[in-house]
Amino acid sequence: GGHCSNPLCAQPAPGGAATWLLDDVTPAAGTALDLAPPAPGDRARAHAAVSLAAGGATYSLAAVFDGHNGPAAAAHCATELAEAVRARLPRGAPPPGEADSEDEGGEAAGGDAASLAARALAGEAWRGGLAAALVGAFHDLQHGWAARGRLGGSTATVALQTGRLLMVANVGDSLALLDSGAS
Repeated sequence: GGHCSNPLCAQPAPGGAATWLLDDVTPAAGTALDLAPPAPGDRARAHAAVSLAAGGATYSLAAVFDGHNGPAAAAHCATELAEAVRARLPRGAPPPGEADSEDEGGEAAGGDAASLAARALAGEAWRGGLAAALVGAFHDLQHGWAARGRLGGSTATVALQTGRLLMVANVGDSLALLDSGAS
């Protein structure tokens, strides 16, 4: 995992996303996302953890789904999530400083106020594209499940990490806790 200088726990608005910049994620540490497996006998839950490469960035994607009216909807979401997110990720490489393990987007990178403002706007648009990818993937999963004509549904908690950026989104009454490693 990594340390975070932002709040230790955040609950995004339902169907929304919250974003943190992690302080010490290094390539040697591998993915910063760890999932606890469902408890034995808890057949309504499913989880997914995969690596994705898209648009010049590498992502770690982790999710936990809690099915309602049986495990089928949760299993569907766990199976289909990665492709639904990959199809919606922003095209092109992330703006400088957004997915790097070093902060290249700050004043230390140099440049006049206009170039710093342009980098900030590019970063904001890219993060917005990531949030839209997660929310759009939720809609894709919902429509795919509805097309099957099955009863039931699932909550979802999804984390997408690239470099220092961690974005968390949820649907339903699921929540995520960010462990900063601080005592």
